[in-house]
Amino acid sequence: MIYPTIMWLMIQFSCSSELSSEPIVWQDDSKDIQTNDDTAPGTMIEEDEEDTGIEVPSSSHFCSSDIEIQIPTWDNPPAFGNKIYNQIEIYNPCSYPIVLLGSPMDWFENSNFSISQLPPNHIEPESSVVIETTFEPTNSGIFESNIRIPTDYKEITSHTQIEVQKALDLVLVGDGGLRVYIRNYGENPDDIDIQYESLLSTNYDFYDVCFGNNRFIAVGGDQSGTENAHLALQSKQAHQDWSDHSKSDNPIISCVYGDNFFVGISEHEQTPVHSLAGVQWQEGTRTPWMQHRLNDIAFGNGTFVAVGDQGRISKSIDGTEWTSDISSGNLDIHKIIYEQNRFVAVGEFGLILTSVNGMQWEEQVVGENTISHIVYANDHFLLSNGMKIYRSSDTLIWEEVKESDIKLLAKIGSLTFGFKGQDIYKCTTDDIDNCNIIATIPMGLHLHDATFEETSSL
Repeated sequence: MIYPTIMWLMIQFSCSSELSSEPIVWQDDSKDIQTNDDTAPGTMIEEDEEDTGIEVPSSSHFCSSDIEIQIPTWDNPPAFGNKIYNQIEIYNPCSYPIVLLGSPMDWFENSNFSISQLPPNHIEPESSVVIETTFEPTNSGIFESNIRIPTDYKEITSHTQIEVQKALDLVLVGDGGLRVYIRNYGENPDDIDIQYESLLSTNYDFYDVCFGNNRFIAVGGDQSGTENAHLALQSKQAHQDWSDHSKSDNPIISCVYGDNFFVGISEHEQTPVHSLAGVQWQEGTRTPWMQHRLNDIAFGNGTFVAVGDQGRISKSIDGTEWTSDISSGNLDIHKIIYEQNRFVAVGEFGLILTSVNGMQWEEQVVGENTISHIVYANDHFLLSNGMKIYRSSDTLIWEEVKESDIKLLAKIGSLTFGFKGQDIYKCTTDDIDNCNIIATIPMGLHLHDATFEETSSL
């Protein structure tokens, strides 16, 4: 469920001292209009004046201000996929009651908006009523509706507009063809859906997943040692229509999308490979330094950067021609990301490397354990070393957030996801201490990496 924040709108409304019609009532807390015994559902009921209990205003009655209507707005647009619940509040500043008329089902001109809980049929003097509404978007985009609420004096009118963003998907991959799908519907941490599938009959393990050109590409290899890459391709919806390909001579252990094509790292040959669609892969140019294992690859600032064992770092502008080896020392480098206009790589014994261009690197050490994972979420870099989680806003000063062996994998929206053993965790990124188990994968399987659907690629 998605709930908005609120802003006040002033509705120009001049109260009259004369009633224009008899009050019309409906049953509170019901979707059906109150009827007489022989009246069809939804029919308005006219009541005698003496039965309403509503005082007819005299000429001495007055309104202290215009009628106010409170309509929902959002600090962050809600996402398509869930019902959006609104609370519209109307305040009566008059010294006499205001009677609401007509069918509440017709108060919104857009059929995507509806009344979920009926208000009382009148508003007491200097009091408010809340109208519970439901909005069900059919897709992403901007939805508008005019609100027209007739009363026994004048019609209250207003306008509401809701921008609905696309729900984003996060895909986690692991052993045995494991794929975990997490859909994020908005800023509310509870607005997620999670499911997973595993191809337990296959010999393939997935080592990484990347997103680009409106599709996810999961890459991996045959655990039996036949050295065939196993690629899964899917478009638009993460949990649908995956198709398998075996188009590479070697397992691909890491991939990234940049400059309109995919670039990956081949496990055995240690030669970066590239592909336009993620199906047909070609090797890049070999250099003498590639005898050392590469572990991860990132793209940013028009540059591909690959990192690996014994401090190996390499750079490429086009993903095919690679520079000579750049060594940061003898420590293994395990992960690299590009966020906030910089590359950040992590590795053995708390090693952290940062660079703007992929050539000149600044080195520091955080903790003593090997840093295995790093993500950027909610204006902070978060890294995990198997024992503790650290946070930094600038990659210069790192603070210990908590002791935890959760391995952080990826973020989507306001959430960060990770795993420990067979358990998948959801953490709110503004409070990384708040982590909860949301799923448990089959015993014996392990997660390796994750990526999310980037709106810039849509």
